[in-house]
Amino acid sequence: MSPEEIKRMRQINFKQTNAFAMQNGLILGAVGIATLAAFIAGQSLPLFGSLHLLLLLCTPLLAVWLTARFRRQVAPGFPFSFSRGFAHTLLAFLYAGIWTGVGTFVYFYFLDQGHLFDTLQAQLSRPEQVEAMRQSGLDEWIKTSTGGLTFTQVIDELRKVSAATYAAMVIYSYILTAPLVAIFGGLFNIRRASVPPLSN
Repeated sequence: MSPEEIKRMRQINFKQTNAFAMQNGLILGAVGIATLAAFIAGQSLPLFGSLHLLLLLCTPLLAVWLTARFRRQVAPGFPFSFSRGFAHTLLAFLYAGIWTGVGTFVYFYFLDQGHLFDTLQAQLSRPEQVEAMRQSGLDEWIKTSTGGLTFTQVIDELRKVSAATYAAMVIYSYILTAPLVAIFGGLFNIRRASVPPLSN
């Protein structure tokens, strides 16, 4: 193949990879929004707290699995490089971060109305919780880390943070973790040789 043909082939591969990553990023984004919803519900219902943790742990595994599905769709039985698996996982995770960030913004700007922080404050103001924090030294650690603020004052400060800032924090967390997840997506989906068809 000539250099021009190789360049054209790479462009086609990237466009195809990006198109699938956009679709799979939507799936991962939906899981990210569900994770946020489970976290919010988990402040008052412990079962949802466990669901939040499960979704959080399963999200990278889902990203790797979606890359494996992408490989089956575009290269059934053919070689599949680390770089293509890495690129698909990375892009899908970044698109997921955008969708989850949008969901976070919508929730805090339109729906929350202080509910999350009211729930946190109510939970942590219970006498048994206050005593547990005191015995564990968490209250002193919070005061030391925040310049003397109590946990209630910390929550009051968190109320002042804008919805856009929370959305940006979510997107930033995806940007930080995407390369690591993408490494696993690339490694676990390498196929170096063609797979011969099964004989009848």
